[in-house]
Amino acid sequence: MPCFRSKKDVMDTVTCILLAGILSTLPLLSDEYLIIGKHRRWFSPCSLRAIRAVLMAKSSRCFTEPEESYCGNQRVEGQEECDAGLVGQDDIDGCCDKHCKLRTDKVCSDRNSPCCLDCNYMNQGVKCKEKQPATCENESRCLGTKAECPKAKPMEDGTACIEKGQCLQGNCLPYCETQDMQSCMCDTIDNACKRCCRKTLNDTCFPIMPVDILPDGTPCIQGFCNKQGGLRASLSSSERSCEKREESVRGAGVRHEDWLVHPDEEWGVDEGVYKCGYHTDRKYCTTAAVSTSGTIASEAGPRGTFKRGDLDL
Repeated sequence: MPCFRSKKDVMDTVTCILLAGILSTLPLLSDEYLIIGKHRRWFSPCSLRAIRAVLMAKSSRCFTEPEESYCGNQRVEGQEECDAGLVGQDDIDGCCDKHCKLRTDKVCSDRNSPCCLDCNYMNQGVKCKEKQPATCENESRCLGTKAECPKAKPMEDGTACIEKGQCLQGNCLPYCETQDMQSCMCDTIDNACKRCCRKTLNDTCFPIMPVDILPDGTPCIQGFCNKQGGLRASLSSSERSCEKREESVRGAGVRHEDWLVHPDEEWGVDEGVYKCGYHTDRKYCTTAAVSTSGTIASEAGPRGTFKRGDLDL
């Protein structure tokens, strides 16, 4: 499902909030709200109006069928039987020729089909897709008569899935819903990173017992949760990347979009990849080399993004 980010949808009008039901069930991804619950696929009236305006203005340019297929992009399109990409254009692929047609006596292309090996169908029972607990899908295995991986069957109802949920008709039902309650987000600092439920729409959110700490990186009120169940109140999603915009780092007296700025204490980063030091009264991280005194030793360096868990504030 596409993700639409819109803080205005949350805070602008009472109408949108009331008709949508509750903030934590709105289908949007923002710094403050995590999408959980059975209503996560619903859009509020404000979101629908905003999306409609964009589609009315741009859909004619966005949703258009390609006029013709392109042989050489490694995607099977139109009348193509296969497409080996650049290798195919050099006419050196064993399954597919430069005209995107299968060679004589070849039934499929290894480059285009997961159940194809040496230009022939893989044996029946060969695994072509792993289990997907997040989507409650079982593994898939080749049929022996087709080159494509068959659609996975849903896991049995009641099978455990992510976030202590349970599978139901091929979907992962959140924990609170499995207990005949509703998922919600606790709005106090002490409980912000605990799994919370409520009995009805108008009831107050409360942490479940025994206490269940949300995974590291889960959005909570004005920040993200860390491994200890605390709150990174000022760490937003954009601050996880070294691709920081120039205007966001001026407060530290630097002008380099590869720097990550934060006024907190120690940074935990991948040793040998990111180096950290001080600049004026704030700490910065950069892919550039930095001396132990905090002065800039080199301003050159490729962009990079911190993985979850690298930042341990």
